[in-house]
Amino acid sequence: KRRTGLELRRILSEPLIPLKNTTALGHKYSTLMNWCMRGLFNAHHQRVKLETIKRGGIRVTSKEAIERFYERIS
Repeated sequence: KRRTGLELRRILSEPLIPLKNTTALGHKYSTLMNWCMRGLFNAHHQRVKLETIKRGGIRVTSKEAIERFYERIS
């Protein structure tokens, strides 16, 4: 599934964190990479992926995107 312009604008408007720096938020890099590449299935058997973008060759996300991911899988 391709991202919509709204999704891109939303994540670009948030403070971005490189995935490698998210250990400060309590997440392993490998776990976040799995969430953004493979995703998880929610209770409705829909695949949910963590919102990320590549900026300057570095994959980044936001604290808000992680919170949205948790909301969608629960």
